[in-house]
Parts: sequence; structure tokens; C-alpha cells
Amino acid sequence: MMELDECANIVRWPELPSVYSFYGSMGIILNSYFQSRAQAIDAFGKDGWQTLWDAAATRVFGGGSGDDDFLRSLAALIGEHDEITYGSSTGKDGHQSTSTNTRKVNTLDIAALGSLPEWRAIVFSSKCRPVMVNTVPWFRDKTLTTTINRTPTTSPNPRPAPVLVPVPAPDDTTAAEVAARG
Repeated sequence: MMELDECANIVRWPELPSVYSFYGSMGIILNSYFQSRAQAIDAFGKDGWQTLWDAAATRVFGGGSGDDDFLRSLAALIGEHDEITYGSSTGKDGHQSTSTNTRKVNTLDIAALGSLPEWRAIVFSSKCRPVMVNTVPWFRDKTLTTTINRTPTTSPNPRPAPVLVPVPAPDDTTAAEVAARG
């Protein structure tokens, strides 16, 4: 697994879009992080960004974008759901009638995607429908924080120090003896 944080600022690996899918097929998982789609396009070009986005088996969107085109494409990927409304009315004769209406509505619109609450994200996976998740930053997880901040005092698999044996410098006598013995 390779974590490529600040991918557009630090890594600047021009071949990344062309190797992304190949590495995935070899079992090498690449996780690339960008501040925005515009930043990725600036670093890798529009086609490079699209290649990265399409080749990623899992994509995560954390909100904060003002890119209407990108948000519109995410809303389309998230899709619609059925909204059911119920109504009732009473006629002059006292007869009551009820109705049920179903219509398709966007699950999340552009405004909702652009302003996701803090620590919320939408996860897009190639194997299932998108889901909204609550993220937990590492610095708010006491167990993880303790693990990260722990300074190891001993190696989990201690190995004995290598023993260095001096090797005598070859001389003509030794070389001649070895040659004579065959």
C-alpha cells in the first residue's frame, strides 16, 4: 500500500495516472489525496485526473468544494431515491379520500454536497452504492493517539547483533596454496 498525501503538491509523479490501474491489478494499493479536483487537474491535466478518479476502486469526498460541475457529477453518482407523500381530503359530502404519490428526488443535491458537515464524507466504491460516513480523525481516537505517540523501547522482533569476523587479506602464499589444491 502506498499513501500519497498532498499528491499534487509534493509527489508530482507525472506517470501516476498511467500506472494507477496497473499497480492496482498487481495488488499494490495506491491511496492518493488531493485538496480539490482543480488541484489534481492542475497537477495531472484533465485526462490524468479523470484516469485517476475512474481507476480508483474507492473514492472519498469530504465536502468543501465549490466546483459545481464536480458536485453535479457526484450528485448523479449518488443517485435518486423515492420520496413518498401522502394526502387526504374530505369532500362536501363528508367522503374522505386518500392518495399516495411517489416521485424521484436527488439523495444529495449540489448544495448539500458542497457543505457536508465537518467529519462527514461520501464513500464511492466500485462494488456498492455510495454511502455517507462519519469519520473519526486520528487525534480524537484515544487508542490510536496513544499508539501513534508511543515511543518503542524495544523492537517487537529483536535480532542478535551480527558477529563480525575479520577476513584476512589475501596474500600470494594463500592464493598459491588454494590453486595448488585445485
